[in-house]
Amino acid sequence: MKLLEFLEKYMLVTFFAVAIFAIPVLTKIEPPKEISVAENRRLADPPVMTKESLMSGKYFLGWETYLSDRIWARDGWIRLDTALELATGHKVVRDVVITDSALLPYVAADAPDTGAEALASKMAQRYAKLARYVENYGGVFLYINVPEQCSILREAYPGGLFSGRLKLESQNSAFAAAMDELGVNYLDMRPVFKEKSRDGTGAEYYARTDHHYNLRGAYLTYLTLCDTLSSLGVNVEAKTDATFVTLPNTFNGSRGRKIYNLAGYNDKLEYIIWKNPVAFTRTDNGNPSPPVVYFLPPSSDTEVAYTLYMGGDIAETVIQTGRPWLPDCIIFGDSFTNALETVLYCSFDTMVALDFRHNTTKTIYEYIDEYKPDVVICLRDDTATLSTDGNGNLPD
Repeated sequence: MKLLEFLEKYMLVTFFAVAIFAIPVLTKIEPPKEISVAENRRLADPPVMTKESLMSGKYFLGWETYLSDRIWARDGWIRLDTALELATGHKVVRDVVITDSALLPYVAADAPDTGAEALASKMAQRYAKLARYVENYGGVFLYINVPEQCSILREAYPGGLFSGRLKLESQNSAFAAAMDELGVNYLDMRPVFKEKSRDGTGAEYYARTDHHYNLRGAYLTYLTLCDTLSSLGVNVEAKTDATFVTLPNTFNGSRGRKIYNLAGYNDKLEYIIWKNPVAFTRTDNGNPSPPVVYFLPPSSDTEVAYTLYMGGDIAETVIQTGRPWLPDCIIFGDSFTNALETVLYCSFDTMVALDFRHNTTKTIYEYIDEYKPDVVICLRDDTATLSTDGNGNLPD
């Protein structure tokens, strides 16, 4: 009996000694990764030693973070921990709220934004300035506000958890009022999604495992913006001969990949085939690209992401259809524009799509001077309405 106890202790000590030695070695020889796909972030770089970082302790904390990010088989350990949390019925796993209908982001607290009115006024003035600039040569500016997935599905949050409703409503109400006061053309897609959906929630126009709307939501936005532009005097017609095709591939959505797609959701992406397709040419960042808007996977067992649409976020894409009797447009905004762009070009001669999170070569005003488009569209989701970063960083 004593021998057995001794062997057990010996084996336990040996195991930990081997682990302590082996893990750093395996970490060192494992090919380094720069990006964590599941966490959608860049992994930590080695800290730089300076007098300040040494004195403050940040240097040693930096090494702790770096080694944590680079530990051997890190994704495997996180995946295992995620699976255990899901198996034990946690409502929140890796900052993802698990519900029967969708995966939603965890919100730590919620209250009305007390600074919303002041910032909304400032943002609206920027868009009003841009709108007047477009109108001065006879063009039309339109701002489109699209609900983010967690915003349209706020009622799906379990009791006891915050949804972010109070903050978002205060921000977007202030922004809509400021835009109306300054006379800026403003399209809010929330009531449209709710009105057109079968159950009145708008959920059918959104992905269950991703923060974007789905292609049906983008297509409804396209139809609605064409109607809106027509009412503003733009000679534009929506293309309606669309057939939606569902991809069998697993959709690796932004929320699903945070929990390694272990929650059992069977979310799928769609693409459109036109009865009468519109021929076009395409350039990305000034370089010729294949004339495609759907980047289809090579096989049915390949995971697909939202980059299916337009190839993802690109600083500048120009699509030309060779129909000079149609108007030209510029659209700028975050990744919500991508799915919309796959259909928007059908109604214009030239479509210029811009993402100023990645485009620092020109301002929106310089693009307008270059193309003099009949229509300029800004599309942002309602969590970014008052954000001055990227596509909200308009010149004052």
